[in-house]
Amino acid sequence: YVSVIDVEARKEVQRVPMEQAWLGIAFNERGDRFYVSGGGEDEIEACAFEAGRARALGGTAVKPPGDPTPHFVSGLAVAGDLLLACQLRANKLAIIDLARDNALSYVEVGSYPYTVVQRGGRAFVSNWGSRSVSLIGLGSRRSVPQIDVGSHPNAMAVSPDGRRLYVTNANSNELSILDIETASVLQTLDLSPYPGAPPSGSTPNGLDLTQDGRTLFIANADNNSVTVVDVSSSPARVQGMIPTAWYPTAVHLARKDSLLLVANGKG
Repeated sequence: YVSVIDVEARKEVQRVPMEQAWLGIAFNERGDRFYVSGGGEDEIEACAFEAGRARALGGTAVKPPGDPTPHFVSGLAVAGDLLLACQLRANKLAIIDLARDNALSYVEVGSYPYTVVQRGGRAFVSNWGSRSVSLIGLGSRRSVPQIDVGSHPNAMAVSPDGRRLYVTNANSNELSILDIETASVLQTLDLSPYPGAPPSGSTPNGLDLTQDGRTLFIANADNNSVTVVDVSSSPARVQGMIPTAWYPTAVHLARKDSLLLVANGKG
């Protein structure tokens, strides 16, 4: 199911049943509809959202009729009339044109594409299996050569000016900072909790960026903490860590960056 939570009241107000649900959830630009990845169902569920209540609208298949290959829908993003969906087991990004009866097209990406973000007519896909990020022009529907990052890249954020892409690498305990225009890595920041710590163990797998683009918050699942990173200058620097509950898997800034929400995957 999908939970609808009243942030001010600090309580869950609704649950919307789903046959399956996995990583991806994304709102349209108007905020009156959102989409949920159906995981192994190989479809995306759409929901209307009005006056704080959600209503299921039905599912959309993400593979051609008769295709026996499991695609497994993971991360989602919405770019105008385009719904972008990672196909974890098919190594593709599905592009669904919501304005043209959900017309479907695909772009080949790296191995095990995990999630996708978009900005300025481009999409960015983190590829779990190939330690890389794919950059895709949504107009041309073509991908430029992949950018190598750390092991198990997952969550991403684009800077407000569209020049930087931040990527957490779960298995190598790092943050990769990419220059979007040159498609290159500017910095690899160690997210170990102290100098000399083992290279794995923190499992950074969620992040969010302040509206001014100066501070990044990163969820460290296996350290039960959120790392605070100053990205306002180069090189970026770790400012400290905030304790959380068990296995934080996502973070999100709300109320104009005055409130940090943390989703804890266990407990």
